[in-house]
Amino acid sequence: MVYGFTADRFRFLSVSRVLRLFRWAGLKFVETTMAVFDDASGALRLAEGMAFGLHLPNAGNRGYDFASLRRAEQIRADLQRIRMHGPAFGFRYAVFHPPEGESRGRVTDFFIRNLSDTGLPLVLENIRGYRAGNFIRYYRRVKGELQDRLAGVCFDVPHAYLTDPDWKTFFRIVAPEVRVVHLSNPRHGEDQHLPLGRQGPFPLEATLAFLHNAGYNGVVNFEILPPSLFGLTRLFAMVRWLEQRFGMPSSDAQTNGRIA
Repeated sequence: MVYGFTADRFRFLSVSRVLRLFRWAGLKFVETTMAVFDDASGALRLAEGMAFGLHLPNAGNRGYDFASLRRAEQIRADLQRIRMHGPAFGFRYAVFHPPEGESRGRVTDFFIRNLSDTGLPLVLENIRGYRAGNFIRYYRRVKGELQDRLAGVCFDVPHAYLTDPDWKTFFRIVAPEVRVVHLSNPRHGEDQHLPLGRQGPFPLEATLAFLHNAGYNGVVNFEILPPSLFGLTRLFAMVRWLEQRFGMPSSDAQTNGRIA
């Protein structure tokens, strides 16, 4: 497995500064948000030897998604930035959610066209409220439209767990299509993107052992938003633990085949 962390704006830190910290910590893989393009040149100066994924806008982190007709002008600007800087970053995939706004749960021509125009391999993330059955039905509908542009599934463990605590059964059902796993700890029934440790519903070692025993060999991205600057120390402790326990595979390691 390849281990990475989400790089987004954090408090007063730009994505470039977060990347600098990650580079100092020895990370080889990061999943960025659209905020990376706010200082693309600064981020690219730090990109040597690192590999990248991209998380496309969604209602939770940007207030819109690529199905939002009312944000068509913003989406055009987003696509222009992706096409301009994407080749330099070499994004291995782009994660997207099912629409959560006015086009919730639909597969519109506008949505499909915008996803296709990224020019990137796409992975569909399960969002909270989608059980295995309805997620698979939606995935097949999108696959029918995107064809080979859809590279597989991004399995978000907290989203699955908060929908149904039996998240492992959900994972086993979709495992052949999973290319990326998102991991963090929820709290009080909310997806708060907290670091993993020995506590919480996803003890770090046991969760990674489950994925390994299930035959998963793709990207594991820790989608963590520390609640404070002090929380960054827990994040770096996770990096050190992963390095000692698993050797932190390089960014060019095998990742379930199709998006490496």
